[in-house]
Order: sequence, then C-alpha cells, then structure tokens
Amino acid sequence: MEKDAEIAPLSTESTGATASEESTGSESTIPKNEALATLSEFQKFGHYSVFMIILFEIMLLPQSGIMMFMIFGGLGPTVTRCGDVDLRNWTKKEVCDDIERLSNGTRCQLEAQFKSLAYEFRYYCNESIEIKNSISIMMCGVLIGSIVFGQLSDLMGRKKLLLASHFGMGVMTFLASGSANLYRFTLQKSIAMFFAGGSGAIMHVFLMENIPKQHRLWVSCVLTYSPNYVILTGIAYYAENWRTLLRIISAINVPAFFILMIAFESPRWMIQKGKLERARVTLKQIDIINKTSTPKRLELLNTLITNEAIATSQEKRRNRYYVYHLFYTSKLAIYIGVISFSLACTSILGYSTVFNMEYLSGSVYWNTAIYGFFRYIINIAVGIVDFKVARIGRITIYNMTLMFILTMLGLVVATDLLNLDHPYMTTFCVLFAAGMGSQLYMVNAVVTAELFPTAIRNQAASFSQLFSRFGGILAPHLFLIGKFWEPLPYFVMFLISLVNLVLVNLFMPETKNVALLDHMPKKSERLWNRKTEGLTINLTDAKLTENQ
Repeated sequence: MEKDAEIAPLSTESTGATASEESTGSESTIPKNEALATLSEFQKFGHYSVFMIILFEIMLLPQSGIMMFMIFGGLGPTVTRCGDVDLRNWTKKEVCDDIERLSNGTRCQLEAQFKSLAYEFRYYCNESIEIKNSISIMMCGVLIGSIVFGQLSDLMGRKKLLLASHFGMGVMTFLASGSANLYRFTLQKSIAMFFAGGSGAIMHVFLMENIPKQHRLWVSCVLTYSPNYVILTGIAYYAENWRTLLRIISAINVPAFFILMIAFESPRWMIQKGKLERARVTLKQIDIINKTSTPKRLELLNTLITNEAIATSQEKRRNRYYVYHLFYTSKLAIYIGVISFSLACTSILGYSTVFNMEYLSGSVYWNTAIYGFFRYIINIAVGIVDFKVARIGRITIYNMTLMFILTMLGLVVATDLLNLDHPYMTTFCVLFAAGMGSQLYMVNAVVTAELFPTAIRNQAASFSQLFSRFGGILAPHLFLIGKFWEPLPYFVMFLISLVNLVLVNLFMPETKNVALLDHMPKKSERLWNRKTEGLTINLTDAKLTENQ
C-alpha cells in the first residue's frame, strides 16, 4: 500500500503567522459562518451521519448482548422441594439457611424463569457464589480487552480493531454455548468478553469522531444499552435457555462485521497520525454522501487541511502518547480522576442490580424490560432537552441524574428502617435508580471526548473505563453484604453517589458546544519539567456504555 501523501506546510517564518491566522486568508471566498471553522467542526450532519448511527446500533446489539448475558445466564433458580418438604411458600433466606438439613440424602427440585447456567449446573444458595465469581472473572476479561484494544486503536486505527472484536465475539460466544461445565464456560466466555471490552472501548470514540459537536449528546442518548435491554429480554424469553441465547448473540455479530467493512476509518484518527491527504479525501467523500459538498466547502477543507499540516509540523504530532499524558496538566489529571470515579460508581450501581435480579420481586423478564425501557425514555428526554435547550449543560445533567438516584436509594433504605413491607416499591426504586445511572455513562463519555485532545482521547476513554470495569468486577458481590444488614447494599450505593455529586460540582467544567480538541496543551502547562523516564506501562482502554 502506498504511503499516504503529506501536504507540505506553508512557511510562516517571514510573517510569524499562526495556523489560525492563516485560516482567515480565505474569508473573502468562504462564507462568514464557516470562515473560522476548525477541521474538527467541518463535518455536517447528513446521510453518512445517519449511516454511522445505524452502524453503531448494529455493533452495539451483539456487544451489549454479550455484556448483559449473565442477567439471564446467571439467574439463580428457586428451590421448590427437597424430599417430601414443599418449599414453595418459603422465602429464599429461609430455604438457604436450612438447605443442608433439607437436602441431606435427597435431590432438591429446582424451578427457573429462565433455564440458566445456575439452573442447568445446579448452583443455588451458598453455591451461587460460584456464579458471581464467574461473572467477576468475565468482567476481568472486559477490563483487559479495554486496555489492549484502547492502546492498539490509537496506533492502528478504530475500524480495524472493531472488525477484529466482532470476529472474536462471534466465534468465542458460539464456542461458549457448547460448554459442558461452568469452568469451561467461564474461560471461553471471558475471551468473548475480552473482545467485547475492546469493542466497547473503541466504539463510542469512533462514533463521536464522526458526529458534529452539536449532535453528540442526543446521539449518545439514543444509542445506548437501554433499548437493547428490551430487545435482549425478548430474545431471552423466546430462547428459553442459555445455550440458545448465546448462539443468537453470536449470530448477530455477522451483520455488524460486514456493514462495518464499508464504513470509513475515522478522519480524526487519520489527522492525529499525520495522514492528512487521506483525511482530506475521506472528509470530501463524506461531504458528498451527506449532500453538503459545495465548491466553497471544498476550498474551506483544503484551507483547514493546510492549517492542520502547519500545526502538525509545529507540534510533532507523530509522537506517541501514553497513559501518563492524561496527567499532562493539573486540569487533565483532575478531570480524568473525577470521570473515572464517576464511572466506577455507576458500574457498581448498574451491574450490581442487573446481576442480582433474583433479589428483586417480580418477573426477571418484566424487571429487565422495565429497566431498559425506563433508561431509554430518560435517554431520549435528556437528548431532546440538551439539543433544544441551550442552557441545559453537562453539569445540569450530572446534578439532575445524581439527585434522582439519591432520592430513589434513600426511599429504599428508609422503607427498611421503618419496617415497611412494600417489596414492589423497593423493586421499582432500585430499577429506576440503576436505570437513571445510564445518563452518567452517556454524559461521562461525551465529556471525556470534549475535554481531552485527539492524541489522548481514546486513552482517556480507556483509562476511565478501566475504573468502570473495576466497578463491574466488584458489583456482582455487592448484595452479599446484605447478610449483615439487608439494606446495606443500597446504603453503599447511596454514599458513593453522594460523593460523585460533590466531586462533579467541585471540579468539572461545563463542556457543552465546545469543539473537540485536536492538539495537546503547551509544554509550559505540563506538570513535570522534564521528559518522563522509566514509565512504560501503556494502560489504556475500556468503553462499555453503555451507554453502556
């Protein structure tokens, strides 16, 4: 393959002109409303944007299916009879407290809303910890995949790694569906989760780099895990057992793989790597597809590419950037710290709820569908408000979301303290609190893209998602502390959400309608005065979103 042609930067030695000053030279021939545009603002919303939205959902469905599988695959069965003892009117706690005596010399009968791994391999009561351990191990696979793919995507490009992730997810999920025991399943599903973690770490960055800034948030609101919870619930209902469900999830990776093949590589990534001529051609093709191409916009594009070449030459954009560059300035260090903590809290809240559905009253199908539907309604509402109401910014969304979560969790704890018996109210409050948390995934993803420059944007998404995955690893076990005090899991969720609220209001800036940064801060702003030596750990990625 031929090496990408480079556009030679114009000399500025005689005039001392900066890149931004050079860009004003075409004002006479370029419309005033576009004369000061940066390359990051060049793309318009059009047909290619719609294609990217559809592609993202097609990629998100199998990825979210793999991530959410253990809602059903790990669902604990109900012990209905041991020997001659009918246990249908016993509570789960009563059965498990007396299970050793009840099961002595007899085989207990189990029932399940969904024929899960726990049902088929007979993991219940104290043995159910093996299922929770399996989930945590699989979430480790997500974490590792996020790190590896995040680093590689900055070096090799977004598209190639996304193709590899869908191939890996499809193959390993199919193999896992034939597992003869929990241990083999955990190994194969963890590899599938490795690829799912890689996909999640890259996907949202790939989307954001192809969507104009004024459309970023509403697109993020619409394209989340939320509707896929409802879709997966329907698939699980008709699949009836975990093996069939996994094979369906494996199959839907196929259309994602082939449709992704016809998409363009991210122009922003090309710019970051100095592939300016290739970026120019790609942006021109996208403009034609969007039906927004005009001679004046082509002239503007050529001017902006030339300016970018100057900036690229001046900043030596071919340098590699690593995780420690997230702490390049004090502001960047604070931002990544707050975002990482916020995502860890959100993962604990969300995953502890969905991976412990057996602790909630009602049908797992209805509970999961309500959870997903509520998330999606809120996502759409927030997206509309953000797009239509200019004064509603990212910080407002943070505050409204966290205050709602604190109210719902406070009601759950208060209900227990007052000895009120309202199991369905508790169920809805928990589902609504966890569902509202999806806004934090969305707003954190958008804020990360808006606060960090292109060279380390995926590093930032990866690093913060690293903490999100840590939260996901811990989450399945959170409800085990309920044996000390029943509402203790909800009280822990309340406390970490409160800390999240305080940190956001103390340290995070408003970023709505801020252009994506294409360049690193000046060396004079960095925290250290000499080149960092000896730091070779290239931690990186991790995007679920959820949008997850």
